[in-house]
Amino acid sequence: LALGLTPQRPVTCEVGRPAEEPQRPTSVTVADEKDDENSLGKVKIIFQLQLLSSWGDEFYIGLNGIELYDRRHERIKVRAHNLAAFPESVNILPAVDGDPRTSLNLINGCNDTDRAEQMWLTPMLPNRCARVFFVFDVPVAVSTFVIYNYRKTPARGVRHISVSVDDLIVYSGDVPESTTEKTGILEINFRE
Repeated sequence: LALGLTPQRPVTCEVGRPAEEPQRPTSVTVADEKDDENSLGKVKIIFQLQLLSSWGDEFYIGLNGIELYDRRHERIKVRAHNLAAFPESVNILPAVDGDPRTSLNLINGCNDTDRAEQMWLTPMLPNRCARVFFVFDVPVAVSTFVIYNYRKTPARGVRHISVSVDDLIVYSGDVPESTTEKTGILEINFRE
């Protein structure tokens, strides 16, 4: 990666705070090492994350950020038009207006932070799970997802998550819980 940055050493937008060693991501491999065009880690168009439960809050769920990496382990630049979240944020609630914790914060690069204005938070609606989509106009080769859990109020972080690639579930499991001092990080490798 440029500048020697890796998911183990993420970019942070903290200003005036000493750099600390982030928690090492939990790594999960979800595919074999086949190198044909149909294997995971190759070209796909729609990536969906279903946020199935939180670490304890029954009303809200959120994440600090999500990063996608290509076959060369270079970060994929995700633009606003590639991202959709349902519900979009707490701003869908009648009594909320102008809350900065919107879905665009998922791709702002400020992932190892405790600043709420850099995170995404959404309500948990009855009989529905929150979902995040990455949709591309052309096939995109993604080899790794790095998911940074919500840190401001750790109980609002995602616990159980399901990841689908073009409607095929490729991962289902827990995202490590954050603390107020450390961000819980999950790394999902589509190929090793």
